[in-house]
Amino acid sequence: LISYQLPSAGYFFFVNLHGRSDKKVADDLLKRGVVVVPGSAFGAAGVGCLRLCFGREYTAIEIGMKKIVEYFRETA
Repeated sequence: LISYQLPSAGYFFFVNLHGRSDKKVADDLLKRGVVVVPGSAFGAAGVGCLRLCFGREYTAIEIGMKKIVEYFRETA
């Protein structure tokens, strides 16, 4: 469903959505209380990806990731 490449440093993580609309997925997740950035906001190379930021406290990241997993399970 998705793939990623581990970053060598930093708080940001790009996820490839393999054909899903990055804008739609970002909007759907926002409705669930999870803020991500559509990769298309970073140019053509980011289309079809999401940028996740891990610059928050662990609990907030854990809650957000659970909501993301739930979203992808429901929409698979």
